[in-house]
This record gives sequence, structure tokens and C-alpha cells, in this order.
Amino acid sequence: MYEMTLEKYCRAVYKYTFAHALSSAFYAAHVIVRLKKNPFEDGALEEAFRRYVWDTPLSNLDLTIIEDSSLEDGVLILDAIEPFGDGESVPEGVFINERIPL
Repeated sequence: MYEMTLEKYCRAVYKYTFAHALSSAFYAAHVIVRLKKNPFEDGALEEAFRRYVWDTPLSNLDLTIIEDSSLEDGVLILDAIEPFGDGESVPEGVFINERIPL
């Protein structure tokens, strides 16, 4: 059985988020992913992701994980990316709904 590591999850999410942020020409602040069940301890993936993006162009990117029982095991969906706002209004998220190969 192929087992994913924290680093591989972080790399996959970062790679796809960065590509979408570049093509949409905005600075991403928050990324939301869905998977059937988080295979890591509570908070481990979010913390690993913060460390992974620390010294990158997306260094302020936060990650939210949503468990979705309707998904197959091993499927990771890049659900949405939210850009930074101007403080005056809530920025609209960019809904992606793209399957990330793991």
C-alpha cells in the first residue's frame, strides 16, 4: 500500500495552489482542501503546511481541511482559494474543485 507523508501532501497542495494563484493573478491567503479522512493527527497537516510554505511566495497561506465522507480514499480535492482582502470587504474565494493526484 502506498502511504503519503506529510511532506508529500504539503507539496501537492502547495503546487496546485501556487499554479492557480499565478494564473488568477492574486495573492492567496487561504486554501481549502477536502478529503475523505485526514490520515494524520489533528492539526499535524496544517502545522506541517505552515512550515512547508514558510519561506515561499505563499508564506502567509493558511490551510483548512474538510473531511468529506462522500469522497474515495486517497482523493484530495483542491476546493477553493481565498485571496487577501483590502480590509474593507470580504474577498471572494475562487472555487476550484480540482482533484490533486497523490
